[in-house]
Amino acid sequence: MRLTLTQLEIQTQLAELQLFPADPAGWAADTLTAQTAVLGAIRDRNGSSARRLAEEHIARQTRTLVEQRLTRGTAPGDSARPPVENLIDRVFDAVDRLRDQVHG
Repeated sequence: MRLTLTQLEIQTQLAELQLFPADPAGWAADTLTAQTAVLGAIRDRNGSSARRLAEEHIARQTRTLVEQRLTRGTAPGDSARPPVENLIDRVFDAVDRLRDQVHG
């Protein structure tokens, strides 16, 4: 139950970031290419390659979304960086609590 609640907390905090791709067509093309590569590695029974490819894909898209959100302010010249950084800190704190619960 605690793990589920922590997971919901993390998902809620991430949703507050309102991360949406600026280029949905490019985003979809990148996702298709990356997932095709991951599936190829799985088909070839290369688990380490599949994992590396999946991690690279997730990291690349996460960086893109976060950077896009950080540069989007509420008025010309404004930055969303401080509230986003605070929210990211809250998410990582929740992840740390989840890890501690799992590893006791």
